[in-house]
Amino acid sequence: MVTASTGQPVSIVWAMAFHFVNDLGFANVLPVGLALNSRSAPKGYGGRLIATYYLHLFLDNMFVGYLGGLLGEMSGADFWFMHAWLMVIPIVVLFGARHLPLPAMRAVPAA
Repeated sequence: MVTASTGQPVSIVWAMAFHFVNDLGFANVLPVGLALNSRSAPKGYGGRLIATYYLHLFLDNMFVGYLGGLLGEMSGADFWFMHAWLMVIPIVVLFGARHLPLPAMRAVPAA
């Protein structure tokens, strides 16, 4: 929006700040996701769940590559608004899911 309204490029400081925050977030999410999948898996299924975690990262990055290809076809503001709306969808789903009636989880005895 800044580029479209002023005709001037956005400062490199904004780009560096975005990538710093984005990389910091990913660096905090990756080990937590791996630990969650490996520790919460039933005995003998840890490797499969970790493989599934990496498969989902692969598929996500394929989707990110597809979205990145749209940058040349869309205006900058539309491209980034699309990203913002793509983040609203899972937020709504997560907040809605917490109100679903789920069966009680049984405690798994320690090995």
